Amino acid sequence: MNDINFKFLIIFLIFLGYNAEAKDYYFHPKIGNDSANGTSFKSPFKSLVKISDLALEPGDRILLAAGEVFHETLILDHVQGSFENPILIDSYQNDGSDIKGKTIIDARGLLNGLLITNSNYIIIKNLDITANGPADDSGDGEMRVGVLIFGKGNERITNIHLEDLYIHDIFYEKEGVGRSEAEVRSANGTQKYGWGIRLIADDNAEIENIWISNSSIENVSHTGIKLTGTQRQNIRNVRILDNKVYRTGGPGIQMSGVKFVHVKGNEVSHSGSTDDSRKWGRGSGLWTWSASHVMIEHNSFMHANGPGDSAGAHIDFNCDNVILQYNFSAENAGGFCEILGNNYNCAYRYNISVNDGHRVKGENGAFQEGKVFWLSGFQGGQRERKGPVNSYFYNNTIYVKAGQVSKIAIDNRSKGVLIVNNIFHLEGPVEMVIGDQYKADESSSDNMERVLFENNLFLNGSNWPKDAMIHDASPLYGSAQFQNPGGMKPEDYIPANWELLQNGKAVQPLPDDEFGLIQGFKMKTDFLGNSISKTPGIGAIYMKYRDFQPGQLWEDDLGEHINAHGGGFLIHEDTYYWFGEHKTEGTEGNKAQVGVGVYSSNDLFNWKNEGIALKVHDDPNSLLVKGCIIERPKVIYNEKAKKFVMWFHHELKDRGYEAAMTGLAVSDHVTGPYTYIKSVNPHAGIWPSNYPDSLKSLPVDLDKYERPSEEWKEAVVNGVFLRRDFEKGQMARDMTLFVDDDGKAYHFHSSENNQTLHVAELTEDYMDFSGNYTRVLPGQQNEAPAIFKKDGKYYMFSSGLTGWKPNPGKSAVADHPMGPWTPLGNMVRGTEDEMKTTFRSQSTAAIPVIGKKDAFIYVGDRWEPENPIDGRYVWLPVEFEDERPVLRWRDNWDLSFFDN
Repeated sequence: MNDINFKFLIIFLIFLGYNAEAKDYYFHPKIGNDSANGTSFKSPFKSLVKISDLALEPGDRILLAAGEVFHETLILDHVQGSFENPILIDSYQNDGSDIKGKTIIDARGLLNGLLITNSNYIIIKNLDITANGPADDSGDGEMRVGVLIFGKGNERITNIHLEDLYIHDIFYEKEGVGRSEAEVRSANGTQKYGWGIRLIADDNAEIENIWISNSSIENVSHTGIKLTGTQRQNIRNVRILDNKVYRTGGPGIQMSGVKFVHVKGNEVSHSGSTDDSRKWGRGSGLWTWSASHVMIEHNSFMHANGPGDSAGAHIDFNCDNVILQYNFSAENAGGFCEILGNNYNCAYRYNISVNDGHRVKGENGAFQEGKVFWLSGFQGGQRERKGPVNSYFYNNTIYVKAGQVSKIAIDNRSKGVLIVNNIFHLEGPVEMVIGDQYKADESSSDNMERVLFENNLFLNGSNWPKDAMIHDASPLYGSAQFQNPGGMKPEDYIPANWELLQNGKAVQPLPDDEFGLIQGFKMKTDFLGNSISKTPGIGAIYMKYRDFQPGQLWEDDLGEHINAHGGGFLIHEDTYYWFGEHKTEGTEGNKAQVGVGVYSSNDLFNWKNEGIALKVHDDPNSLLVKGCIIERPKVIYNEKAKKFVMWFHHELKDRGYEAAMTGLAVSDHVTGPYTYIKSVNPHAGIWPSNYPDSLKSLPVDLDKYERPSEEWKEAVVNGVFLRRDFEKGQMARDMTLFVDDDGKAYHFHSSENNQTLHVAELTEDYMDFSGNYTRVLPGQQNEAPAIFKKDGKYYMFSSGLTGWKPNPGKSAVADHPMGPWTPLGNMVRGTEDEMKTTFRSQSTAAIPVIGKKDAFIYVGDRWEPENPIDGRYVWLPVEFEDERPVLRWRDNWDLSFFDN
């Protein structure tokens, strides 16, 4: 398949060449004239039939008036572009300006909107095609088709590109015609229908290198996109990419007699629709028959309906090497996994299924049970059952809601079955049923060979039928703890219980399988694109990070580097929340252009971007206006008030670091939005509780000291800056919050020109200062405080004052948050450079680890003031030596460190 992808790229990159001698031909159904020369939008042709009279050369363009309606079929017969210069069919604006709309072809009463025969190297785009029934009560032909590519005789059709087409309301019959129950039960319908896009290759014809992309097909009476080749698979090398297929009366996409097909990025919804009586009323989102080497990936298949079949995507019989991966399948009546007979080396892997297989046999005309998992030997009513052979089913996530019965069917003719690393989260009953593709499958286990069924996670012991013919040899039990079970987005099935899911099994070929799977067994990424390391996990979503890699790029769930600098951490309801400064590119990114970001995680490795918790204001009269400075935001939860309270260091716009304020914002929800309340210089007119009376009356005589003389240092220790700011309120720069076991909250901040720390008790609701505060480590120049508690003692990490440049770390200990604090020296153990720079980081937080006693993580920032958005994070485990916290460098590590 990798070789096929390369071939397509080469074909269509060169396909966009230009021939300087090429001609443009214009068509307009109202102002056109077939006697005109047609080479100018001012003198267009009128009728599309005129195309057959043109001697088209490679690189020529057929341009149709946008927004105008042609009531005829666009026929391309014996039209030959070239590899370098394809012929283009496109729309144009009436004034000759850039294309802004689609040309409408209304083929009501005609058999086709666009018909392509015996033609090569053509690009068709920007057409709106409809064909809603006959022009009167009659109609000739067997079908009505929006776009038909028809290879007959010995013709070879190659390199046709359909792009940005809107094909809709395609019906053969007039309105009011209905379908009988027998018609719906027939294999593919026996009556006349409307189809969206069809490729048909007769026995000796060849259709190759077809591209269907970025188009919408909706409201057709049968199949949206259908490829019909012969058993020699004479339709080859087809790409069906990024299309929307909605409300089809039959399947969304179906292919027979094909080889080398890539189906990617399509949205298929409500196949088997019955909202018009002319529709067939049955169909899977996608199905294959007699197909080889088909890759079906990154699609969504939802709401398939019908009394039989109607899975999200299923593999009918006579196929080989059909792979379904990275697809989202939800609410499909027929089920999720369906592999029928005489199929070889097919797989479902890394898909997500939600509430599939809800159909109940006997209800609403249903003649088949819906099944979440079905292997059947059926290969036609007249043939003995066979296979499927070498069916691989691994790393899928299957969720079924409570109240819905999950049904399983496995034919004993299956040979070679692998079921590994899946999540079966089935909240309702689970039953074994007999496969019923017109004839019941055999369900005893006598003949099953080469079965590997192991290492799947089941919600509980009843999630696989006890009377099933095969059972997991090493099952796991428990909840994956999805983010939003029952939701209709893949992200809803991100699991939180990673400890239960991390030990997946490497998938290898089954015994005696000499061929394996196209693209091999080992996947590089999971459903969400997260990289998979040496060993896979369980389920479709692999937690991208399973260890910490200090100083490295750290991506969130959106694939973007985490943007939460100077971070603070809150644990709420067993979830970690990381709040931090949202930086932007360039030096202006050091100012608050956006606000405070927030991320959530259940494992500390993998973080979900929850958006902006606190946004800056556009109002220039607000203190929180865009361009101010917001640093080191910290959030704590007030249980009594049921409020999330954020404090942060706040500097006013265009005033540098002069204001030295602390800001307050509050929210009812942990991720916000937070409402800005105020910014203050705290404790105006209030002395620290540990400041001696004898110093309160000393003069503020800063001008008499030479810095940094011993006299100046003594004046700082004695509180010269404290006295200076006594009336207006104290400075509050680098800060953190700490909530003690008794619920009291403390605000630590650098004050007195960053020379001394202040520790302030907050009010009961955490939204103000109580007035009780202390000076801590006066004159010792501490910034970036981070606090944690162990064995009744309080520990602090901090840094010196060197601006954005890193410096030797500091640590201290106390018996109470408000002190006194005793310095413990540099906490770093390592090389001279590491000790001088704290591993090139500055402390911001110390995180306690849920479920692990006395386990704390040092969190530091590596600042990049020239491009602050690129700042990295240094996370290291805190060790203790002689009751002192210490840090050592580790290139990577995980939480098992604390188990020792």
